[in-house]
Amino acid sequence: MIVDAQTGDKSYSVDGVNRASNIITAIMAAAVPVLAIFALNEIGSTKARVGVTAAFTVAFAVLMGVFNSAKRPEMITATAT
Repeated sequence: MIVDAQTGDKSYSVDGVNRASNIITAIMAAAVPVLAIFALNEIGSTKARVGVTAAFTVAFAVLMGVFNSAKRPEMITATAT
């Protein structure tokens, strides 16, 4: 991180930002399926489970689109599995 002495503005290296983004992506990729399992385990209704599964799938797709440069076919493949 570089701080401008006059304005106090901070700038970050591209490598550092990419590294942080990769770490966040890895954590989210590991956390979303685990959270889905815990959530589905607590829900008794089949209809509610289907709804929660759909919500987690949409959340996964959104996170993948935000934190990754995946193309549409890759996102469809990832959410379909």
